[in-house]
Amino acid sequence: MKKRQMPMFENRLNFRFGRRFLSVWLLFLLVPLSVVGCGTPSRLEKAMHVVDSDLSGHWTSRSGSSLVLRADGKFSAESLNSSYTKGAGIKVVAEETVEGSGSWTFGDYGAGPEVDLDFSGGGGLTLRVAALDGDTVMWAWVGDGDQSVLEKRGS
Repeated sequence: MKKRQMPMFENRLNFRFGRRFLSVWLLFLLVPLSVVGCGTPSRLEKAMHVVDSDLSGHWTSRSGSSLVLRADGKFSAESLNSSYTKGAGIKVVAEETVEGSGSWTFGDYGAGPEVDLDFSGGGGLTLRVAALDGDTVMWAWVGDGDQSVLEKRGS
């Protein structure tokens, strides 16, 4: 029995359909995966009803970061892991690890609650405020998608 050859037109049609089908499936697979890395780290939730007084105190991370936010709007930071804006007031201890002091402000600018640290002498960084297991935490992106989470001591 002789095998029927597919005309060139049908062969191209099948090839194009196959490519289109593959493209659609790749789109459905890749778009959700690309969104996973954006926004708030997955285990953190949106912080609700946070006010300035909730943030005053000593904050630490498991990596050794230490941040003290005082009620008078001043702060001091040691070994704070975060991406930052360079300035003379920031002492760079290691890659994306800084120290210094200055003033802090709190606000919700649409992307969620944030704490802005303005270092004396220039430079700054932003920490996002979130909830982890019902407790308020602060976090920042570090490097290529890693995050540093600060938890309040004594709470």
